[in-house]
Amino acid sequence: MSTGDRLARKDKTKAAHVSRPLGVAVAGSLAVAALAPGVPAHAEGVPATTTGISVGPNGLPVPQGAEAPSVSTDGRYVAFQSFATTLVPGDTNRSMDVFVHDRQTGRTERVSVDTYGREATDIVAQSSISADGRYVSFITASPNLSLRPDTNHASDVFVRDRSTGITDRVSVMADGSESPKTSLIARISADGRHVAFESDSNLVPETPTTKPTCTFATWKPAH
Repeated sequence: MSTGDRLARKDKTKAAHVSRPLGVAVAGSLAVAALAPGVPAHAEGVPATTTGISVGPNGLPVPQGAEAPSVSTDGRYVAFQSFATTLVPGDTNRSMDVFVHDRQTGRTERVSVDTYGREATDIVAQSSISADGRYVSFITASPNLSLRPDTNHASDVFVRDRSTGITDRVSVMADGSESPKTSLIARISADGRHVAFESDSNLVPETPTTKPTCTFATWKPAH
């Protein structure tokens, strides 16, 4: 099974990751239902405001749809994945990308790009957003997003800092060298400094294991 096929299969088994119970997928498009400020999520009889997330500049849902939402704690930022090519200008890779929609400004940005803004060359999926919406982790086998040479021909875990514009690979060995095998199923912590993920590599050689797939946590320093 190819890395892309495995990535797609893993992603279909993953439930939507939401920091608070606000996200809802609707008919292939995404929308967020938000309660009024200060209203408990379990409150009954209180109407919620639903807004479209996977919409183009014209405000209409993109025909390619979107999936796998991940929502910041205050519900302002929503990360999601989509094959849509009309969400942002210059999307020409004909591949699934990860985007973040700002519900306050209505702006959508693509976060599955390298530090210089260049788009990925392979499928990007499994996004997870930090509580404040600054950091987004995702999985891809695209070899052109890392700050260092990416030659393992396998999917890796990346983190995008939306504040600094830096994208870097975090699924690496303890000495900083690249993992020789696939890494998948990443989740970023609320503060954006930790990412837990699965890997077929033993990234900590001093800790022997007989398991084919292990779970690791990495630390990304705050900027």
